[in-house]
Amino acid sequence: MREALPAASECRICRLLAVPRSSLHQTPTGKLLRRPLDAALVERIRALIRRHPTFGYRKLWALLRFADGLLINAEAVYRILKAKRWFVHQRQLTPQPRVQGRRRSALG
Repeated sequence: MREALPAASECRICRLLAVPRSSLHQTPTGKLLRRPLDAALVERIRALIRRHPTFGYRKLWALLRFADGLLINAEAVYRILKAKRWFVHQRQLTPQPRVQGRRRSALG
């Protein structure tokens, strides 16, 4: 459209054609391309999960950051666990029965 009418603005052309300006711009379709996961980091996290199977991503991040000295943030650990489906499943908490309240009296 810019080649046909180089002097006209997008706003004016869209008004003449009775189309919204947002329809001129192409939107990306499909999933966004993700960066590939770091293989060395994935193997290190796998080893930590084998050693500590109940740890979540925050504890795994703390071990990587402070015990191993890797400069990594918790979101990167979360992203790897999500991609590999290695999350610890949360246990369903069942409600505990309450103690029945009984009235006490001083008389007996």
